[in-house]
Amino acid sequence: MSGGRRWTPKMASTAVFVLLALTFIYYSMSLKESSQADNHHTTALLNLPSDLESQTLARFDDLVSKGEVLWEPSNAELYDDHGFEFEFRQTTAFNKKPSTPANDPGRTKAGGPFMSPRNSITLIPQLGPRHRVLFNEFCVWRPMLLLTTTAYERQTEPLNIHDISASLALLRTYHSPYMMIYNCGVNGGSSQGHKHMQIHPQPEKAKLFMAAAESSEIISDRIKGVPYKHYVLRIPHSATGEDVLRIHDHLLERTHRALQKAQAGDGYNVVMTTEFIGLIPRRTAKTPDASDVFGINAAGMMGLVTVRSEKERERWAELGYGKYLARLGLPIDE
Repeated sequence: MSGGRRWTPKMASTAVFVLLALTFIYYSMSLKESSQADNHHTTALLNLPSDLESQTLARFDDLVSKGEVLWEPSNAELYDDHGFEFEFRQTTAFNKKPSTPANDPGRTKAGGPFMSPRNSITLIPQLGPRHRVLFNEFCVWRPMLLLTTTAYERQTEPLNIHDISASLALLRTYHSPYMMIYNCGVNGGSSQGHKHMQIHPQPEKAKLFMAAAESSEIISDRIKGVPYKHYVLRIPHSATGEDVLRIHDHLLERTHRALQKAQAGDGYNVVMTTEFIGLIPRRTAKTPDASDVFGINAAGMMGLVTVRSEKERERWAELGYGKYLARLGLPIDE
């Protein structure tokens, strides 16, 4: 063209680069706005009534009276094993508790009791964008709740922002001290393949050893008396769900490294209160020589052990208490 600049290949490539850069910036801003909107939507849906605990207990007692939830009063037996506190409870409620076998296809596809729960055992139909709260039908504590995903997600997946935020909302709404546990994978003691967390009161007598953690930055990994590997951080009082997720992910990284080093699979437990969150790498939920003992989940690893008979209680003495827990996890000095 006469009187004008020629459009050179260099100019064309520069124009393409600028166009791509502007497109990337626009996409990034849109993604950020979408994420912020989603987080705002999540927070808005997590508002819970201040009297939720009294509502929960009233509903729970009614379900027990109707036989829809199995629970019976039980005495807490405190036992100290070289500085590690156990709280044993005996109940017949666990005699009928179902458990999906490790190799059952039902663990890896939609289905099971959490997909279409009965209205009568549903406490909160929708908590946040992805969860509902159900009453556990087989209980040792009063009450025991299940925080399940509304759509099918696997119990082998790590906790995400929605899981953490919903758990934190419940723990902070209840006036009494409650705890959340997550049993990741078969080795972590999960009984179902559909992703769920459990919420129940903290123990009456035993002290949760994770409460001894002092820092929200420096991981506590050698708390006195604990016979197995553990990784714990405190939760700051003003922490948001995003803050707690970052803490969780930091602990999960340490947990994965320990499991890989021990070649012990990928099972682990998460224990959380309003004050701390801790992870426990797991080798197995039960050893071959303990077929007569109920499989151990996160609560059991914390020393909160449920037995179905006096004979099963005696087996714990034979298995060595803390020594047995170390075999289910990773021994502290391994």
